Amino acid sequence: YQRRVRGFNKELQMAQAPFIIKNKEAFTELQARLIDLSRQTNQVKSAVVLNERGKRRAFLTLKELEQMPSSVNTYRSIGKMFLLTPKDELQKELSQVVTRADADVTKLETQYKHLQKQISETENHLRELITPKK
Repeated sequence: YQRRVRGFNKELQMAQAPFIIKNKEAFTELQARLIDLSRQTNQVKSAVVLNERGKRRAFLTLKELEQMPSSVNTYRSIGKMFLLTPKDELQKELSQVVTRADADVTKLETQYKHLQKQISETENHLRELITPKK
């Protein structure tokens, strides 16, 4: 975000003709919107990373479970304790985690694209307010 604001400040300073901000309230409102959209974008990015990490972990665990015989005792961690769980049930839960994470990542990626589009539109509106009249 700070790079974008600095970029706009440089555009203001670099303008050859004296510029007039058409509406100072609109400018500050758009600037605040840009800050908010940047924050939301960062939150979505971190949520995607967390979901992908959880998906990868569940997938690798599931892959290791498939190699083990069905007679093996499997344990699921619940807080500080481990609970004896049948292998089939544990595999079912892990596969649900993987599919849920896939759906969440897809949803978050579409949300990220939408936020990026809103950021570019807001930047364009800010540029329109800043550009000098010829």
